[in-house]
Amino acid sequence: MAVAVLVRWTVLGDVEAALRLVIRAAADAGFSPEDGGVAEVCVRVPRSLFWRRRAARLTGSASASARGTEISWTADDQGTGHLEHLLGIEEKLPEGVVYYHGLLSAAARAGLVLGEVKERRNVVGVLGRNESVRAVGHGQLGDHRGYVVLTGTRFLVFGDGDASAGLVLDVPHGSIQGISLGKKTAGETLRLVLPAGEREISGLGHGEGHGIIKSYRQAVAESERYTARPPG
Repeated sequence: MAVAVLVRWTVLGDVEAALRLVIRAAADAGFSPEDGGVAEVCVRVPRSLFWRRRAARLTGSASASARGTEISWTADDQGTGHLEHLLGIEEKLPEGVVYYHGLLSAAARAGLVLGEVKERRNVVGVLGRNESVRAVGHGQLGDHRGYVVLTGTRFLVFGDGDASAGLVLDVPHGSIQGISLGKKTAGETLRLVLPAGEREISGLGHGEGHGIIKSYRQAVAESERYTARPPG
């Protein structure tokens, strides 16, 4: 039976350099990293009564990718807490060495800062390998307040908080029948017309909704040009 991959990281740099960074980060997180051989690192998480943590062993398998090094993490058992351990390691990596699919630069253009690794991982954890973020906002969808993320192919809304808040809206561009922007002194509002009805995202910061609509229209235009391109 294949071992399920818990999470995949993309670390900038070659395999050897990436594994050195991970080993150092795991040690800084209080764990016991071991060289697992060629293109692999093993991390032993010691049992802790104080932290109510059971012992665990995590394995990161590295391979070269177009953007650097992809590290696929697995665990020796199906216990809980493994993702928290990996977040602890990721938080110790130097800023700027993990590829977050353009999320941080898109957020910066909107004046937003995703400072916590958990926030970043909640978003990029649902993105495809080649999916990139075009625009970001922060608003209210129904009972959920959280990040609005536009990629080259999807419109996503995430609830604030830990991973349990999760993805609350996932709409392919092709399912959006209409999109409009409303502006008030309290902020901007996006209205989406979908096959299941209209959805409204309110409380966006000034310029955030405009940036999302502009990026959406650019992405759709690019897709239409690509589709219309003659074969050969």
